Order: sequence, then structure tokens, then C-alpha cells
Amino acid sequence: VLAWWWVDASRLPARAEADRQAWRKQADEVQAEVLKAEQQKYEAALQAQTEEQKRHQHRLLVERKKALIKANESRHKAQELRKR
Repeated sequence: VLAWWWVDASRLPARAEADRQAWRKQADEVQAEVLKAEQQKYEAALQAQTEEQKRHQHRLLVERKKALIKANESRHKAQELRKR
């Protein structure tokens, strides 16, 4: 009668180790998924920041061109006024 209990008890350490390995594997998989999600989030934020920087640089370029045009117009007007 004790033999079946003894056999099951002798399997407990192996069973516990198998469970620990399965849990470790699951934890590793979850951690890999979390890291992948964080990496994707980081890449998306970096892409958005890059696009915003490009838009900002474009705005600055347009403003600079407008300022140069206005300065040239003012210079031209000043020259015209001096000729009179």
C-alpha cells in the first residue's frame, strides 16, 4: 500500500523541477514580449520625434526665406528712396 505513495513522492522533486523550468520559460517569453513592446514604443517615439524635428526645421527654413525676401525688399526700397 505504501508503494504507490512512495513512487509518487519520489517523482515530486522531478515534477517540481519540471514546473520550475516551465515557469522560467514562460517568464522568459513574457519578458521577451515586454522588451519587444518597449522597443517598438521607443522606435515609434523616436520616429515621431524625428518627424517633428523635420517639420520644425522646415518651418525655420520657410521663416528664414521670408525674412530674407523681406530684407531684400526693404533694401531695394531704401535704394529706390536714395535715388530720388
